[in-house]
Amino acid sequence: MNTWWLSEVFRAGQITQGDAIKDRYSMQFRPSGSYVQTLLSDGTVFEGTWMLMGADNRTLHLTDHKGAIQEYSVAVSSESLTYGRNTGTGQAEHYGFRMTR
Repeated sequence: MNTWWLSEVFRAGQITQGDAIKDRYSMQFRPSGSYVQTLLSDGTVFEGTWMLMGADNRTLHLTDHKGAIQEYSVAVSSESLTYGRNTGTGQAEHYGFRMTR
């Protein structure tokens, strides 16, 4: 199973990269439709579910460990994953990940 490491956050017009990201985490997406999110600071693990939806499977639908649902536009390549959305205030928010094997 591949692990995606959060490497860049774009929020409120600001880009934050690498270790400067507060609450940096990794994600593992399992073929079963579950995911594991691990906080890099202390190893805390959260589990939830995921699915791809919409036209050309470009919407990532996540349900977190508390049952909260989030939907993001997603783009993926062999080495990177980006998902994002506009927040309730209309500002763009994007998360960029790099794959580790």
